[in-house]
Amino acid sequence: HSTTKRMASEALEAKEKGNAAFLRGDHADAVKHFSDAIAYDPQNHILFSNRSAAYAMLKKYDEALYDADKCISLNPNFAKGYGRKGAALHFLERYDDAVAAYKKGLELDQNNAQLKQGLAQSEAAMQDENAGGMDAGGSENPFKNVFSGDVWSKLNKDPRTAEFSKDPAVVKLIDSLRDNPQLMEKHLGDERVLTAFAVLLNLPTQPAFKAEKPSSTSQPKPQEAPKPEEPAVNEEKKKAAAEKDLGNQEYKKKNWDAAIQHYTEATKLDPDDITYLSNIAAVYLEKGDYQQCIDECQKALDEVSRTKQYTMIGKLLARMGNAYTKMEKWAEAIQCYNKSLTEQRIPETLKKLQQAEKAKKDADERAYFSPEISLQDKAKGNEFFQKQLFPEAVKCYDEAIKRNPKDHVLYSNRSACYLKLMECPGALKDAEKCIELCPTFESEHCQTPFGLVRLSQHVRGRRRIAGTAIAGFSTYVLVFERG
Repeated sequence: HSTTKRMASEALEAKEKGNAAFLRGDHADAVKHFSDAIAYDPQNHILFSNRSAAYAMLKKYDEALYDADKCISLNPNFAKGYGRKGAALHFLERYDDAVAAYKKGLELDQNNAQLKQGLAQSEAAMQDENAGGMDAGGSENPFKNVFSGDVWSKLNKDPRTAEFSKDPAVVKLIDSLRDNPQLMEKHLGDERVLTAFAVLLNLPTQPAFKAEKPSSTSQPKPQEAPKPEEPAVNEEKKKAAAEKDLGNQEYKKKNWDAAIQHYTEATKLDPDDITYLSNIAAVYLEKGDYQQCIDECQKALDEVSRTKQYTMIGKLLARMGNAYTKMEKWAEAIQCYNKSLTEQRIPETLKKLQQAEKAKKDADERAYFSPEISLQDKAKGNEFFQKQLFPEAVKCYDEAIKRNPKDHVLYSNRSACYLKLMECPGALKDAEKCIELCPTFESEHCQTPFGLVRLSQHVRGRRRIAGTAIAGFSTYVLVFERG
């Protein structure tokens, strides 16, 4: 219990930090704090809703959509979750899906002004898209989506077009194509446009074309003098790579100690590459030395800020999660997987997170299982039932069922309480669960009451039917109490 309280406190503190960062406009920091909070409390739908909003502000709309869906899965009745989903879908230009999300949210909260506003914007965008997707002749323009969205983000990341944003003429050209895709056909002879077109569609091209102002005479640029090499450093890196290859060979042969020896030597030769530490951790994971695997991963993570190998963070955290999973330390594994997914959205890591969450739930249920304590709670429930304190009896039977969910008598007794409270649907559900667990349990007493309970579902609000159900159930209740 102390561990649970501590994690809840940590989650609340991280959430408050995230909210503060969001309000001051530091959305990247907000994502970090919300991710920390989720690691401590992964079942809190509010945290996923908040992180979705932060991702949206960072224009990471796929991540925002994922968090919105996770929020909804945790609490399908949370209207704001559908607002988060609608916003992410809108920015992804999936306007019809955004409209559906906003409408679902409004079913839960009809007066929500933000949902109404979002719905109106998505419907308008959908209409504009339907109207603007055709050229003058009425046929669909094949280039209308190529230059849509965040064009420059993708162009700046690709070495073929990284220099385009530095040339005002190219910027003006690309922006004009984004505003009016019909101009694309006019500029198909421009190599810069073709290169950008290929990058945006993930197509191969010739070597990157550097954006320059066209000139009548083209003169070759003088080649820069080659930078002096550092033979000692390069030689050490080559030796390290060779040791890594030897380690990989031993790893495939499952010669774990020999593989560790080669990877360790590679680390000594090239301490600025934490890949070798990651490989050592992988070997320890295969050996079954899970704590050593975690320690090696942590050692590598501590070196990230110095080596600037930030792309390794997600992989290292996922490997730590794998080690904790092998140790059946589910809370720690879930925390590592959540942090890893913050760095990289890897489907395999997401699947392992879901498996760890299910395993933790099952483990918690097993740890809570106690037939002895269940009998004690059942006895308390029977006492309350005799005193006609039916809500208190239901609470005792609830706890007894949690402690021993396979005891059919507990469902029988709680069903009797529900009938006394006129909760016919609950009575029927528990009665059917009782029969499912033990089909032969006092079947002669079950037929008439169950039929009346089913009838009461169809004639809601008629006290005569409910009263008849209780009257017909009296013998059944007494039989169950003796159980």
